[in-house]
Amino acid sequence: MRRGSLLYLTQADPHDVTPNRSPLPRKRLRAYLMFHGMFFDSLMVGDSQFLNNAELRSLLWTGEPNVGPDLPADLALLLDHKVLLPALRDNASSLHDVWRDLSERKVPQVGTERYARFIQDHLGDKGYITYQADAVSALFRDQVLAIFASDNRRLRLKESVRRAVYEYVAEQDTLYYIRLRQWMDSQLAHGRMEEHHRKKADLAVGAAYRHNVPAAIAGSLIDVPLSPRQFWTPIDIQLGRRRKLPETTSESLSLSTRPFAVSPHVLARMPAETLLAIRDDPARRPVMKRLSEFRRTGEVDAEQLAGDVENFLLRAEQTAYAAARGDLRDLIKRRRRERRRANITVTRDAALAVTGLSIWGEVGNVSGYAGLAITAWASIHALRHRGKAYRDGYAIGRAVPQEHRLFR
Repeated sequence: MRRGSLLYLTQADPHDVTPNRSPLPRKRLRAYLMFHGMFFDSLMVGDSQFLNNAELRSLLWTGEPNVGPDLPADLALLLDHKVLLPALRDNASSLHDVWRDLSERKVPQVGTERYARFIQDHLGDKGYITYQADAVSALFRDQVLAIFASDNRRLRLKESVRRAVYEYVAEQDTLYYIRLRQWMDSQLAHGRMEEHHRKKADLAVGAAYRHNVPAAIAGSLIDVPLSPRQFWTPIDIQLGRRRKLPETTSESLSLSTRPFAVSPHVLARMPAETLLAIRDDPARRPVMKRLSEFRRTGEVDAEQLAGDVENFLLRAEQTAYAAARGDLRDLIKRRRRERRRANITVTRDAALAVTGLSIWGEVGNVSGYAGLAITAWASIHALRHRGKAYRDGYAIGRAVPQEHRLFR
């Protein structure tokens, strides 16, 4: 199956990702899926997340209890067109096999067998991307051990709790997230751990858990929220491999462009068939080509890219407006009249090579980045400390979990 750019959607995971913040609810999750579907050929979600994320299930299947009239449950169309795919472990032959395994291990929030079969029918026999389960589990175990090691001063946790988690993980030949969470619950029940300790430890484990599957899938990309308020991580996540550049080679520029009038609110309510129409527009091809070349080489004609992006988004806006009805049309028209400017930024030096697509411009009184940061090479630590340009949105790049390092 030809797949082009393949993005693993880390934010489809239903586990908590940062203190005092919940995973993406239905509306934000749908906008997130639609937005990324505009810029990547295939979107990939882990097999467990396909089954245990109730918000995602309600966007795919009308039989889910929390389906509401405000958002369509039509994303199964993206399965039919191989836009949305599950990452399937190599020791399972189908998503139904994974459902059976999760059910037997009593993983919470797993969907019904009817849902699993519904997804299976839409995927067919070839609607999967396979990953090596053993490799993912081994990497997950190694990263959790590094996080809870005694020399990781960034993880501020009661010493007895840190040591207990480390020793439990070290004893496991294969580390399962659900087993670790169940063990922490038992420690809580026996008074060996406080709730705030369990919460902090679970968040630290979750930071490692989200970025391991792409390591076992050649050519896959991941997305990472740039705002620390949206994603807390005790490890520095590396995206792509750094190039050796001459010391004088550096570039930093920003080009003003017309903003995208289709807001995340409108994206969330946009039918799946409208996304497919946007993806089929010829104006999308040069954007995809230039971003792909940048991810490979770190080089791009910024002015040409800005023009291509602006043209594509104008065509996408026109497609969305033609398909919209009632208040959605009014929202697009209102956005068109607002005096805002968006930006395409390119920064390239030894630490990072990133193209920022700030397609919505200023949001309220918060100026800066709101969109995608496409990287050839970078790290979350470098991006978060590069000033205001990359404070919000998602960093996208090739997953290199073997090179994830603890912050020092």
